[in-house]
Amino acid sequence: MLTLGLLLLAASPGLSGDPPTAPPLSPNPPPIAARPGLGPRIQARLRTSGIQARQRVLIAGLPTAVIQRHGQVHNQLGPVTSATLTGHAILALAEAGAWIEAPAPLRPALDVSREEVHAGILDQGEGLPTRLRGQGILTAIYDTGVDLTHPDFKALGGPSRVVAAWDQSRPGPPPTGQTYGLGCTKMELANATCPLVDVLGHGTSVMGVLAGNGPQYRGLAPEAELIFARSDDFEGLIDALAWFGAVSMAEKKPLVVNLSLAGQEGPHDGTSLEAQALEALPYLVVVAAGNEGRLPVHARYDGDGEAKVALRFPLLPEGRERRAVIDVWSMAPVTARAQLVDAEGLVLAQTSSLAPGGGGGTESLGTVGQVDFDAEVGPNPFNRKYHLRYAFRLTAFEDPPAGPGYVALSLSGAEADLWVDTPASEPAPVRFADSPTIGPGQFFGDTRFTISDLATAGEAIAVSSYISRTSFPGPEGKEQRVGGTVGALSEFSAWGPSLDPENTGEKPDLAAPGAVIVSAKSAQAEADPARAVDQLYRAASGTSFAAPHVAGTAAALLSGQPTLAKGALKQALLSSAQTDGSDRAVDPRWGAGRLDAEAAARQLYGEPEGCGCRSAPSTPRLQPWFWGLVGALVVVRRRRLS
Repeated sequence: MLTLGLLLLAASPGLSGDPPTAPPLSPNPPPIAARPGLGPRIQARLRTSGIQARQRVLIAGLPTAVIQRHGQVHNQLGPVTSATLTGHAILALAEAGAWIEAPAPLRPALDVSREEVHAGILDQGEGLPTRLRGQGILTAIYDTGVDLTHPDFKALGGPSRVVAAWDQSRPGPPPTGQTYGLGCTKMELANATCPLVDVLGHGTSVMGVLAGNGPQYRGLAPEAELIFARSDDFEGLIDALAWFGAVSMAEKKPLVVNLSLAGQEGPHDGTSLEAQALEALPYLVVVAAGNEGRLPVHARYDGDGEAKVALRFPLLPEGRERRAVIDVWSMAPVTARAQLVDAEGLVLAQTSSLAPGGGGGTESLGTVGQVDFDAEVGPNPFNRKYHLRYAFRLTAFEDPPAGPGYVALSLSGAEADLWVDTPASEPAPVRFADSPTIGPGQFFGDTRFTISDLATAGEAIAVSSYISRTSFPGPEGKEQRVGGTVGALSEFSAWGPSLDPENTGEKPDLAAPGAVIVSAKSAQAEADPARAVDQLYRAASGTSFAAPHVAGTAAALLSGQPTLAKGALKQALLSSAQTDGSDRAVDPRWGAGRLDAEAAARQLYGEPEGCGCRSAPSTPRLQPWFWGLVGALVVVRRRRLS
């Protein structure tokens, strides 16, 4: 187990007291569904995998010493402990007062853009005490990997700038202090013998924006040292964050972390276990807002009688299993059931009803597939809301007219907020219907509150995307044009606010260039001629690429004041944002405004003597790029742990 300095708190009290020990494991435990202390995701896993299987879990409310007696503890961040336990142990610890849930599903959500945010001033140190290039600072990402052979991640004429690397999904030996995965030593990284790669390319491009040092497509912190952790399923987020902190302490250098990941499962109010872990960190974390800005993945039920919301599955070229999850959160109890409904509202098939405290189950939805449905027993211990979860597994399903009907969720009871999450294994996003689909008594999806749950962590910076290009140089210098307006918000950029702005602050926090961005290309990734610039670079769009503009700027600012606290660093970035005199400061998609690296540096270091002016960028602005409905959201095939 890794100990992360100040992050390891004293034994935290249980949610209903702090028992010194957990009860012994029972050879015949009671039924799994609707047990106090279990979240809906872990209930579903225990039911479908069996209580003998080992599960990756997050735990709050018990000392780590108690958890260790029943399984393997990985890390602790603030109130949250990550561990791997059998179902028997999970049930026993829940009886002891713990709150246990499976990790939330996450997925991966510079040329002109550097000048757009006035980063050149920091790079050259004009009017500043030194050049601010991230020197002496560690920057870290948790992503799909990094191409270690790319020249932009090497010191000029020297070895790799990557000082630590961890593949959580590859056999060990793990890094020091960790219990799984493959870590690379400094020697292996310096000698280019570390075997880790990036076959999807997302992480390489993110790192390029953050800290690439190429002469033409340059990152925001080109002299920072680099750390990365990669995963196939991103269930090791807590472990990656703890390890980043351990590397920072070992290297005795400040740290900034970029998370270009997103997901819709969770309460969207800053109280999920993942959000709580981010709050506990002593270093700044920057998170992508998400790419569902034009997709109705949120819906609100008004509590006025029974009503239904329908799902819309995108048409795919061939029959395949379809998956989607509906997460329901309400201030008072609601009752729900999954249904298959035709266009006139006739119910063709349905599951049993579910209410808080009711038994979950796995049932067929007619002939189209199965549904796992689970509920927390009572109010969630962190936000006092009631929580239902429906996970759909459909076989070669299609919406009408090709399919038999629409998949819907019927609700009755109190007002509720719903989100639909598409697993990373799906090639296209599922959404709620936003127009009449299944006759009377239907409520609809909208684009409000579509910011990723992870991005609602109060002390993190959630970043939305705006357009900085409408073309990019293709192979042999041929210009590739795309639509949009320079300076406009990207259509895919997710909407705030969070569901509890008083707790989280306004979300998103800041906007940065996310379309179209030219950045490093992984040599191991499959070729994509539509996005290619040359052998080393590609074009991409998404809030995934807006976030590292902010993280890289934060690292650059820290290089001049390495002891600056994360709160002061965040405040400097937000209070210096450009608003152009508009109402963007209160807009639920822009946050405080557009990132301005120069203004943030001037705020921290003061204006240069004899000049109160700002240097204007001389590079002509082109514009951004938007492919499909979700920008550059990379699809990752997720592997469930069992």
